Amino acid sequence: MADAAVAAKLWESLAKAVKMVRDAGFALDAPLGSVQRPGTVDEAIALHGGEPFEGVLNMQSVRGGQAGLAAGGYRIDYGTSYVQVVGFDERGPRAQALLTYGQSSDPASPHAADQLRLFSAKQWPRLPFHPEEVARERVGPVLELRR
Repeated sequence: MADAAVAAKLWESLAKAVKMVRDAGFALDAPLGSVQRPGTVDEAIALHGGEPFEGVLNMQSVRGGQAGLAAGGYRIDYGTSYVQVVGFDERGPRAQALLTYGQSSDPASPHAADQLRLFSAKQWPRLPFHPEEVARERVGPVLELRR
C-alpha cells in the first residue's frame, strides 16, 4: 500500500468486486455457501473445496459458460465427482462413498442433488460389503452378468 499505483489498483479491484456482488443481488457479507449453486438444481448448497493451485485436493469450480458470480449465484459445475474411503476392521473392509453430483443427471429427479447435500454436510453413506448388509440394502432384483 506504500506504492500509490499498487494501492490504486487494489482499491479499483475491491470496488469491482463489491459491484459484482451487489449486482448479483447478494449482501457483501453473504456466506459463500448461500451463494453457491450446483449446475443441476437451483438451490443453495454450500460446497467445500477449491482449485488445485490453491493446494486443495477436493476440487469444486466453475468451468461452463458463466465466469464468476452472477444473478442467481455462483454455479459450481466441475470438480470432485466420486469420493470413496476404505478402512479395515476385525470383519474386513469398511467403505464409505458418494457421488457428489447426485445419483441422477435429471434436474427433476429427487436424486439430482441428494448426495451433493450429503457431501455438503460431510456425511458419507457406508457401502454394504458383507452378505447380510448387501441383502438388507438391496433395492431391486439381483442382476447376474454372465459371459
